[in-house]
Amino acid sequence: MISQGPLSQKIFAVAKEFIPGGVNSPVRAFRNVGGEPFFVRRAAGSRIEDIDGKHYIDYIGSWGPNILGHAPVVITNTIHEVAKSGISFGIPNLFEVEMARTICDWVPSVEKVRMCSSGTEATMSAIRLARGFTKRDYIVKFDGCYHCQGVVRVSDKLSIKNMQTPSFSARNELKKIMLYLRSLMN
Repeated sequence: MISQGPLSQKIFAVAKEFIPGGVNSPVRAFRNVGGEPFFVRRAAGSRIEDIDGKHYIDYIGSWGPNILGHAPVVITNTIHEVAKSGISFGIPNLFEVEMARTICDWVPSVEKVRMCSSGTEATMSAIRLARGFTKRDYIVKFDGCYHCQGVVRVSDKLSIKNMQTPSFSARNELKKIMLYLRSLMN
């Protein structure tokens, strides 16, 4: 088990004053593995250094985006150059068109690309696409899953939520499905 250094302990205590649980994602809490998080100072390649000067090999890679490692020169140089034209626009721009075209060119089965700012936004777009393609109005979402909280839930307290109010018969069918799914979890 990795033990927290004294600076990480101090920063964690401060973080808990301003961030629920002291971390911005439950997977960073370390509680399930009997520890407390360390705080990163910097990273390069596959190596991370915490604020106490301890070094680690990063096997997580920021959950995927750092496939080239931390701070690869080709990426940091490109970011530096492109950022001179603006960081984030929130409106249509040439960079997103170029990126979408590149993705479609590199992956022949991809006809169009929707870019999102969060996993929840991406999941909601996927749900809308699936609902449009299947012509179905409802989806089932289980409590404890990561994105799109509150679309339809199966939990100890039965609650049904949807982007539209379902008809009475549809609500009854959903309740039956949810009760059946709950029985499988016991």
